[in-house]
Amino acid sequence: PQGARPTATRARKASDMLDPSSFYVDGKLFASPLPILVLELEGGGALGPAASLRVYDRSVGDNTRADVPASTALIDLQERRDSPSNGKTTYNLTLAGGAAGPESIALAGLPSGNQWLLRGSTRDKAMLRNGLAYELGRYLMPEATPESRFCEVLFLFNGIYRYEGIYILAQSAEDVYR
Repeated sequence: PQGARPTATRARKASDMLDPSSFYVDGKLFASPLPILVLELEGGGALGPAASLRVYDRSVGDNTRADVPASTALIDLQERRDSPSNGKTTYNLTLAGGAAGPESIALAGLPSGNQWLLRGSTRDKAMLRNGLAYELGRYLMPEATPESRFCEVLFLFNGIYRYEGIYILAQSAEDVYR
């Protein structure tokens, strides 16, 4: 259908899975002006503390997996149970800390923190409601509103990339109120 996003294709051989340029969509290297978040899941795609995150975010031009990641981290990825079932899952991302506890890093141009929210929306096809709500909140109450940014989300497990769609990456309320 017109306007539909293409789906990811599987790498042809094992060595392609390690090649940063191996992610293609309809024969073209996947690229986006939005930051690209790659969530690599261990154990056949199970959510939990054994996930890793790579963020591709250039200041100029399109982002691709051929770029050097702007951020990498080990994370605990959990599905949010309090979100309504709208076709796209909302996720909590928490940095996996060592003995000293979780570190704090900046992701996709957002302030440093150790917890984020990945919010998807299929009911709002134009993707305006949540983005507008964050912007209005920052205008009315800048000190109490999480920073947010649209991004493209990909899952990687067993060498296969799956395009999840456009999400809003936002600071968690815990990081805002610290």
